Amino acid sequence: MPTLPTISLCIGLLLLAGLAASAWQMWREGDGAAAGRALGVVIPIAAPWFVAGLVVAPWATGLTIALLAATALLLLAVLVPRRNTAPATDRAASPPLDERDTMFSRAELEPSSERFEAHYARRPEQRETDDHWRARPGLLSPDAALHDPVHFAAAEASFDTVAALHPLVEGEPAAEPVDLDPEATTRFLLAWARKLGARDARVTELRPHHLYSVGGRRERYDQPVDLDHPWALALTVEMDKESLDHAPAAPVVMESAQQYLDTGTVAVQLALLIRRLGRRARAHIDGNNQVCSPLVALDAGLGEIGRMGV
Repeated sequence: MPTLPTISLCIGLLLLAGLAASAWQMWREGDGAAAGRALGVVIPIAAPWFVAGLVVAPWATGLTIALLAATALLLLAVLVPRRNTAPATDRAASPPLDERDTMFSRAELEPSSERFEAHYARRPEQRETDDHWRARPGLLSPDAALHDPVHFAAAEASFDTVAALHPLVEGEPAAEPVDLDPEATTRFLLAWARKLGARDARVTELRPHHLYSVGGRRERYDQPVDLDHPWALALTVEMDKESLDHAPAAPVVMESAQQYLDTGTVAVQLALLIRRLGRRARAHIDGNNQVCSPLVALDAGLGEIGRMGV
């Protein structure tokens, strides 16, 4: 049976190896600052375990027991489920989001262009942060640390196909509306969405705070959003875990792009179907949203808003 000093040394070595591996991966990804921070915590975190394992003193055993107890308490604090007692945010009372402030819109700004200068005159507090990441290789860039020409081309092809769907997101409904039972038709649409590839689909009222106040992508830039549809159908698709396990390597980018396409295809097909029934419908897909999709999905009961806003 291993002694307490042996256990201490093993834990210290595991911590040292884990933090060093994390720092090396961050360095490979080009984030030297994060790598430096990871290395900076190696000594204060691993050192007590080495002291407890290597020092021959009466208090070394006590130190090992104290470290094990502290670790057990920390794991309990992190792993034991707790009910969230924080008051819910009243998102409906918040002002609508401006799509021009989203990362996707800001990434499309061309330095020195009129749109670029106008944005940072309006939002000067975003300039320093944006200049920092703009100076680095962007998504799917040949200069990215983990560039893969084949996988990146596959991702680009998916995004190109999504863009080809943009002309289909809206259109005029059929002149002669079909007489429909609302509840039965809704059930059909949800079932059909799943048949087309959605993992889940639900309906909610379209509320004012779901809408962007102003468009921020491509031809919709600076255009006020005016959408009076009463209902929204939100859907999810499931990403392939094996591809995600390769993150941050290229397969995860390829999988993400493909799921943007899959959701867009289902949404466009549903909108075309609804318009054929003589009702107005608009599909909100990558690069052509008039709504903040996470807020719609939240009110439809598909999940919760995480700390990163999705």
